[in-house]
Amino acid sequence: MLRSVKIRPKLKRLVRWLDGAARHGLTRKGRSLDGPSAELLAQVRRYFWFHSIDLGNGVVTPGNKSLPALRAEADAIFGPLGLRGKSVLDIGAWNGYFSFEAKRRQAERVLATDHHCWSPEINGRATFDLARAALGLEIEGLDIDVPDLVPDRVGQFDVVLFLGVFYHLVDPIRALHNLAALTKEVAVVETHLDLRGLERPAMVFYPGTELNNDPTNWWGPNRQCMEALLRLVGFERVVYQPHPLVKGARGIFHAYKNSSPTLTRTASAPKAVASQRNPVAVVDFHDFHNNHYLRINQRRLEHLASLGLSLSGSTVLELGAGIGDLSTFFLDRENEVTSVEARAENIERMRTNIAASYSAYSSRATQRHRIVRLDLDKDDGTFLGQFDVVHSYGILYHLRDPARLIRLMDATCRRLCLVETCVSFGVEAVINPTPEDAALASQAFDGVGCRPTRAWLFDALKSVFPHVYVPTTQPNHEEFPVDWTRPGPSGQLARAVFVASRQPLPSPLLTESLPDFQTRC
Repeated sequence: MLRSVKIRPKLKRLVRWLDGAARHGLTRKGRSLDGPSAELLAQVRRYFWFHSIDLGNGVVTPGNKSLPALRAEADAIFGPLGLRGKSVLDIGAWNGYFSFEAKRRQAERVLATDHHCWSPEINGRATFDLARAALGLEIEGLDIDVPDLVPDRVGQFDVVLFLGVFYHLVDPIRALHNLAALTKEVAVVETHLDLRGLERPAMVFYPGTELNNDPTNWWGPNRQCMEALLRLVGFERVVYQPHPLVKGARGIFHAYKNSSPTLTRTASAPKAVASQRNPVAVVDFHDFHNNHYLRINQRRLEHLASLGLSLSGSTVLELGAGIGDLSTFFLDRENEVTSVEARAENIERMRTNIAASYSAYSSRATQRHRIVRLDLDKDDGTFLGQFDVVHSYGILYHLRDPARLIRLMDATCRRLCLVETCVSFGVEAVINPTPEDAALASQAFDGVGCRPTRAWLFDALKSVFPHVYVPTTQPNHEEFPVDWTRPGPSGQLARAVFVASRQPLPSPLLTESLPDFQTRC
């Protein structure tokens, strides 16, 4: 068993190593502080900080990790999870950034624990207490060593964070057994990785300061080793993603107690969703898989692929995923996909469909797919975090409040947003609310949708994205008009495609205005 007394010499070496870091507080540029803010800054300057934490009133702790770096990590760690109403245990909290972030993301209870970094030599507990008081957050703190973290001492938690701890432990496998015992739903492990070229599970042992000249780094597992160990100790499903900043040099593993991709997500969804509607006893999915619908999907994806956009090896948020008919487009391109859907019956069919799509192959695609139950008309989806690509095909016109979806796209999109929707003809910017049959699995969840004009959608996207484009081409299907100067046959739906971006997208296939005429793909 690991006990702090056994590695006290290493702790002393760590303290000497930390002494080389500057211990000064930061203020926001252009701010001069006085009164309580100046007093807070003076307190901050007494300590070494690993986390940069915005304490408000212009004071930011001078952490080795910057605020942008921590925010990127938080998005990757918390993005797949819904924390509202959940209990969270943060093991190795140090200054407490991720404990505070869990509470900010609406966790009901958060317990921050540490021992070595909360020792008198490092004063991590003092920094945690100072930041907690400044932020005014109700978060518990407990000084306890990792081997002593067992359910009999602290209970069990819905979500357990094990960030940057594994490779600092002499006996990390024993710690993973404890981790599994503490976890009700999901544990998140973030760790240094080594031996990335080796296909079989393995770990490197560092007896000295071989890794980053840090005397407290003991182990360097590879991805295969971490996945195997997490399954060994009792997690049924493990989802890996590379670190958002250093890629394969570190990894983030979401380890689930239940193997179902939907069960954990449904349990993590806001409670309001679960209570709105009971799943129907028998669901007819023919409105998804009739020949007309299948042909539209074929033409949609054919057109999307023709635009030459960078859509591989990224994180993708799929809004209004239905039963997952478009999800494989992104999974086949090695993306990490989070699919959002409101209907429990659609989620169950999606899980079955995705599993069946890859059952004949030794594919890891299903491990890159997550499902979150969310009513886009009513629930706050900002807890999802940020994604490289936001894909919103065939959902906006099924919502009562499309402006709400636009705001969610803005909050969750890091790079590129793809929108396809039914629209109305006309030059005015109007939404046009439209009744829909809520009994049909493919229609509006609460019975009211919309048919906005292209002008409304273009202006709405321009209000939050610096670059908004319309393809010069349309999918090769009758519901995608190429002449916008005159409406099509009465009763026929009209669909349009939009591309919004944080950066310019120079392409002859994209125009930054609403064209009257387009061509077929």
